[in-house]
Amino acid sequence: MNVQTGEARNTTRSLATRWKAPVCTLCALLLLSSTVRHSQAQVAGDANCDNVIDANDVSALVETAFNSPTNPACGFADVNGDGRVDAGDIVSLARILAPPPAGPVLSYFGIASAEGVAAGSVGSVGAVPIFFRRIGSGFQIVVEGRAGSNGRAPGLTTYNPDPRDPAKRPDIQLLSARALGDGSREVCLGGVPAVDPPTFGPQQPIADALNDIGCNFILSSQGSCTQNSFGQPAFLGSGTQAQFCLLVPRTLALPDGDTLLSVRLRDANGVVGPIRQMIIRVGNDAPPTFTSTATSTRTPTRTATPPFTIRPTNTPTGPRPPSRTPTATPRSASATATLRPTDTPANATPNSPTRTATRSATPTLTQTASLTATGPRPSVTKTPTATITMVPVRTPTPTASLRPTATATVTTTAPRATPTRTATSTATTTRSLTPTRSVTRTASPTPPVTVTPTRTQTRTPRSTPTPTPTDNGAQGPQITYFGLTRADDSLVEPIGNTQDSVPIYTRPAGAGFSLLIEGKPGASRAALGQSTYVVGSDALPDLQIVASRQLGDGSPAICDVTPPDVGGVPALDPPIFDDSQNVIDTVNDLACRFVDGSGQPRGRGQNDACVLFSNGDYRFVSPSSMLQFCGFIDGALHFPNGDTRFTARLRDAQGNVGLPRQIVVRVGQ
Repeated sequence: MNVQTGEARNTTRSLATRWKAPVCTLCALLLLSSTVRHSQAQVAGDANCDNVIDANDVSALVETAFNSPTNPACGFADVNGDGRVDAGDIVSLARILAPPPAGPVLSYFGIASAEGVAAGSVGSVGAVPIFFRRIGSGFQIVVEGRAGSNGRAPGLTTYNPDPRDPAKRPDIQLLSARALGDGSREVCLGGVPAVDPPTFGPQQPIADALNDIGCNFILSSQGSCTQNSFGQPAFLGSGTQAQFCLLVPRTLALPDGDTLLSVRLRDANGVVGPIRQMIIRVGNDAPPTFTSTATSTRTPTRTATPPFTIRPTNTPTGPRPPSRTPTATPRSASATATLRPTDTPANATPNSPTRTATRSATPTLTQTASLTATGPRPSVTKTPTATITMVPVRTPTPTASLRPTATATVTTTAPRATPTRTATSTATTTRSLTPTRSVTRTASPTPPVTVTPTRTQTRTPRSTPTPTPTDNGAQGPQITYFGLTRADDSLVEPIGNTQDSVPIYTRPAGAGFSLLIEGKPGASRAALGQSTYVVGSDALPDLQIVASRQLGDGSPAICDVTPPDVGGVPALDPPIFDDSQNVIDTVNDLACRFVDGSGQPRGRGQNDACVLFSNGDYRFVSPSSMLQFCGFIDGALHFPNGDTRFTARLRDAQGNVGLPRQIVVRVGQ
């Protein structure tokens, strides 16, 4: 240290002049060295000026931001460079100390309609957005991602199970805090169990839950499952490199209320990205209005049992009792009447047409009349008393709606006058109850179908079992309705007819709706057959339907409905229903997609109807129908653009087949 810079010599002279005392060169260099060291440490984030950016700077910055924002201890406490020291600098410092994960970043996480139109949130709880749906199925969960700080794009695996290796997980990792569907623990079959609180820990049940819901996602191409404002396929997020879409079927229906979903993505090297969350609120009531004021901010309370809880079932025991406090306020400024009825349905039984409600009412009436006369008469103040008699009238109806009517009679007594007023307050509470179908895994007349999909299947024609179908349209069942329902189970009306009088139904996208067929007995008066699939494809099922154009990828595999190897259906044009093996295979392949409420390939009765009407009831479309067949069109059966003609007929228990009927489904026009 025998060489001094010019700056050091100048500093020495300055100090000597200022203090008017000799200053040794060594002391000056030590002071200069200290100044330079601190100058080098004066970077954004070094809030305590110790040359190191670490957790100690957080404490110093908090102290400065809340106690001395205008007089910071260190000149570089303004981390974000906005000219002031506040909470924003604390956030910026936290980002410096903990940079974002290197894995894929989520560019979009939300929901869209079955047609691919993005839905906006109705509010948020903190930073978690809330999306509203009237029913828990028939919409899409959309996840999009792009490369993180390591520059690697998201992985594309949606299903990677191994019951003995919890490290085997998909690249899209989504967890639900509440059970979906029946909450089945069977991976990629039935519902999905809950994981609450959401954790991506190393346990096998977590890996199974991730694969269970991941196998239902499809990897889209160029935003093929969503669309922009012009109706063209497009990604929803900025910079998206991969899009995953789940069209929520009834088997994965979200329960009523709030369901918290948490998701993250993983790249091809196994590096995971940050977690994002959203809440999907399901119910018949209108969504609440959220504002930025404190009075409208809602914070959910969660009781977490570490490390996690797996709930395999999600079968509600009955409709939720309404808990409401309506307040009736008369428009008169001189009288205020407040009615506070409390409705508590008791003894509620699922699918029961009768509801028993207990209603207690504690009315309060306060009325003050002030009469003031001029002249020698003094001011008179009268405070009448009020007696209220409430007679609740309840009329249970099969629609499972509670409509109590309360009539309040108010009698007011005061000196010199006995005014009598009668006020009628009617409180009507209408809850449209969507029947919840719980899956019971017990033996049934029709055994569950277990299909091992294969796309290289070779079949040898076999003899048709008795009874032998007879092609007698007059004797066989009649189709009473043939049409479509939307993803929310409401009816789609035809837009017209073809030249040969076939109804035309239009849909903006080729998936996210259902084919619907209803029937009644024909001249034979025999009951309708219920089967939609014959195991082994030895014969035609009772529901016989074909399409003029291939659906999905047109896979020749028969009834390949088990994820992840889900395939489409070949075309059969012109439509024929003979006993050739090709016809038998094609009919079974499409008809097996028509299932009942428990997912079995068969028709539905009145208590299991799949059409939702405006009053909240599920029932048949035609009053004369005796059986209903419902087939949901998912991404694997995606209809091609243009017109596809469907031909269907039914068979009764004696083997008589009815006359065929047709519809045309027009997509994208």
